[in-house]
Amino acid sequence: MTLLALFGGLALLLYGVQLIGEGLQRAAGGHLRHLVATMTRSRLTAVGSGALVTALTQSSSATTLLLIGFVSAGLVSFRQSLGVILGADIGTTFTVQLLAFNVQQFSLLLIGIGFAIGFFGRRGTVKNLGQALLGFGFIFLGMKVMNDGLAPLATYELTRQVLVALAGNPFMGLLAGAVLSAGMASSAATIGLMLSVVQQGLLPLDGAIPVVLGANIGTCATAFAASLRSTADARRVALAHIAFKVLGVALVFPFIDPLTSSATATDRRARCSSRPGLDRSATRRCSGPPAGAIAARSVSTRTTSAALSGAASAGA
Repeated sequence: MTLLALFGGLALLLYGVQLIGEGLQRAAGGHLRHLVATMTRSRLTAVGSGALVTALTQSSSATTLLLIGFVSAGLVSFRQSLGVILGADIGTTFTVQLLAFNVQQFSLLLIGIGFAIGFFGRRGTVKNLGQALLGFGFIFLGMKVMNDGLAPLATYELTRQVLVALAGNPFMGLLAGAVLSAGMASSAATIGLMLSVVQQGLLPLDGAIPVVLGANIGTCATAFAASLRSTADARRVALAHIAFKVLGVALVFPFIDPLTSSATATDRRARCSSRPGLDRSATRRCSGPPAGAIAARSVSTRTTSAALSGAASAGA
């Protein structure tokens, strides 16, 4: 049942991301292409257009594929495409925050509202926005299915041993994240899986961050494969996309432990500040490790969303 819940949750998450991307792209019409083609004249606007398009399409790979097509057609130069690639790496962090929102209990409501808008809407834009809302519901439902399915694994000693070994070898986590992301053609699914695993207490945060960093590299596989039969400049776009990701991961990788410590300390201070009137002993207990599965899970949710958001933007 755990494997079924895991695969089913991942399928719902990926389908939700696809629905959001398709719905928002159709609602925007040809404006996305116009945006990328006209806002690459300066570096700052190129970065902004890349971030915006990626936030709407829910895929940095889709933005890169769009760029490859533009460069092949001569609409955008290779130098102009570099700013859009950097912006795409920034825009992809929107997906991480989307997955981290603790609104899973409203997933069925979002699905119902999205379906009703899409089914009864008369205008194409309204139907497309309803499809995007339906996608949001599927994403949150997929996260809930994975969380519920992974909960029993916390009682298995073998599972803990495997995950402890993974956490103890960051390079193995990096490789696992790259393979998962390339195989599913989506870093969002890998990040969502890591969020669920950490929230269930199966993997520490410092073990999940290398997997997310690897997912940043693995997501380049789609754009690289698409560029193989394109022009030389288009292949240079794909290689630049990979180079930015690898360079970002190389810069962040040595700071995994400080990033984890900082995120955890910030979370504990925020938890204690929300409880005024504590004496010294109570403050020490509050600043210590969270007691109870529910408290630990809420801390993990906040800390993981912040830390993995930073890891996901490593290529920026």
